[in-house]
Amino acid sequence: MTADRALNGDAAIARGAGRPRDASADEAILESAVAILREQGVDAVTMSAVVRRSGVARATVYRRWPNREALLVASLRRSMGPPALVPTGDLDTDVRAGARLAQQILVSDALRPLLPALVAGVLAPAEDEGHLSFDEFAPGRVRFVDRCADRLGSDAALVSDMLFGTLIGKLLMHGEPPTAAEADRLAEIILQGIGPRPAAATSRTRKRGGERT
Repeated sequence: MTADRALNGDAAIARGAGRPRDASADEAILESAVAILREQGVDAVTMSAVVRRSGVARATVYRRWPNREALLVASLRRSMGPPALVPTGDLDTDVRAGARLAQQILVSDALRPLLPALVAGVLAPAEDEGHLSFDEFAPGRVRFVDRCADRLGSDAALVSDMLFGTLIGKLLMHGEPPTAAEADRLAEIILQGIGPRPAAATSRTRKRGGERT
């Protein structure tokens, strides 16, 4: 399942001409899932547990999120607060924005109680029910790699790992999240290391009309 589909699993379900969707039910479901996640960890976030805690009908929960994975990813995104990174395609802008957004997430009070569960989920075997893919609860990384692939080629994934991995590593190694200044400096170092590269838009423009930039 892709990250976007997991986050918006209910969009894949055809809706009839029934009653309008109740936003309060969505909130009750997500709030219950987040509370279970923080109190008991990833493994405890099951559809049955969320139904019991929220008081929302099981059928309603499944209409919103068709399976446990979709609900778990949505609850993780809710817990982490800031919206996912939406790359622009401009390498300098995207690297700097990615560094700032990652720093904001890592410094937030909401993340600290979730971190052990997140690490455990990522390290769990892929076949385990409790396994989590980093890209599922941080879909901005996937978008970053896709948008920067024209400029960086196969190095786009490596640059992403250097950016996000270094900031996460700072928290895990020292017990303190990176500062905004450290995030900005990391982005600068990465951009200096990449150096000037031909913009993908230039080659496409020349193919269309032979224009020079």
